[in-house]
Amino acid sequence: MDYLLTLKNATAYLESHLYDDPSYLDVAKEVYLSPFHFMRIFKAWTGYTIEEYTRKRKLYIAALSLINSSKTITEIAFDAGYSTLESFSKAFKICYGVSPSYFRKHPSCIEKFEPLEIIFPKGGNTMDFKISKMPAFRIVGFKKEFDVETAYKKIPEFWDEVMRIICSPKDKNHDLQKRCGIGQFGVCVSKKGCTKFDYYIAGLYHGEALPKGYEVYEIGPHEYAKFKCIGPMPKALQELNTKIYKEWLPTNKEYEMEGDIDIEYYSLGDGSSSTYESGIWLPIQRKSR
Repeated sequence: MDYLLTLKNATAYLESHLYDDPSYLDVAKEVYLSPFHFMRIFKAWTGYTIEEYTRKRKLYIAALSLINSSKTITEIAFDAGYSTLESFSKAFKICYGVSPSYFRKHPSCIEKFEPLEIIFPKGGNTMDFKISKMPAFRIVGFKKEFDVETAYKKIPEFWDEVMRIICSPKDKNHDLQKRCGIGQFGVCVSKKGCTKFDYYIAGLYHGEALPKGYEVYEIGPHEYAKFKCIGPMPKALQELNTKIYKEWLPTNKEYEMEGDIDIEYYSLGDGSSSTYESGIWLPIQRKSR
């Protein structure tokens, strides 16, 4: 797969459908990717969700219209997809710090928000990773369903919730959690044809009897690109994830993504330490010649 071409096609689709409220599912279908994997790629390149990206694009176009056209502010608000002048004014002020009426009377320099420019990345092949074949294995832990549009905000809240459980020696299942190493893995499992995916906070399952609320999932045999990360959480792992999707995948000539999962690995120890070790395991396959 040509990831740069995929992004260019996705950007072109978004630009032609800015005012149609495009979703991850809409764009992913257009570029033949799962919504989950497209979300990872798009977020890595832009730093935004699709909703955030299209909103900022429309507000930037509206700001230019305030300067360059004779349309009323209400007309510009409707053009931007807002049903009321009040909702447009609120969104504009959040984005630019002033109201549309003030901006029109006192136009000032604003940060450009042009369509995503795709420039061939550098540095991906210098990343610290190894290719490893792994047999099937089972994980056990806590599962929650997320939507790709809100996952970046909601998953850390899920971790906080689970960590309060597994870090408490008073929890009645503490021995099970410790034996399985729950919290060693964060596993995303995408669902075909929709924007939902399951996320597991898990450890290795050895066949233990499980209390209510614990979920088991079997991960099939895969070849993985295992990326090593050293640094405090969550910043170091987030930066690694961005480099994988923005640099490694587009420049790698041998491998591409395969399957519907990816795995975050977390070692024991102080996650705030500068020497803390974590990683991302990405299922891959060799590109067809």
